Order: sequence, then structure tokens, then C-alpha cells
Amino acid sequence: MTAAKPASRPNVPHFSSGPCAKRPGWNAQNLKDAALGRSHRAKIGKAKLKLAIELTREVLEVPADYKIGIVPASPIPARSKWRCGRCLARGP
Repeated sequence: MTAAKPASRPNVPHFSSGPCAKRPGWNAQNLKDAALGRSHRAKIGKAKLKLAIELTREVLEVPADYKIGIVPASPIPARSKWRCGRCLARGP
């Protein structure tokens, strides 16, 4: 059984498996250096996190004595880490 080809095309034919359409001109070659499916403990994962932290410090002009952490996207763990950091900074 073969599927019939659609009679018309959508207005924006930039399909994606996720909720966002791929930008025009997107190519799978753009992922050649991506660490897809790799652990943050792997050499490439550590290098990418280090670069992200360095660029964050540079772009946001974060002072050298401030720590920068990368946390999961959920706002709940991020907020908990922020609160914990504030408590640790204040001391007993």
C-alpha cells in the first residue's frame, strides 16, 4: 500500500519533527559538530559547556569571581539552585 501524494503544498513547507519549523536553507550538515546524544561528562560535552560558560561570562560581562552554572530547562530546579546559592552566600 502506498500513500497518495498530497494535492497541494502548505504555505510554509519547512517541516520539523518538533513544534518549530526549520528555518529556510536549513541543512542537516549544520549538525556536524553537534553533541547529540552525548553525556555532559563526555569530552565533547565538557568542552561545549566550558565554551557556553565562557561566552556567557563575556557577553553578559559577569565578574570573574562569580560562578556560572548550566541547569536543566525547567524553571523549578533552576529556582531551587538560585535559592540555595543565595543561602550559601549569606552563610549561617
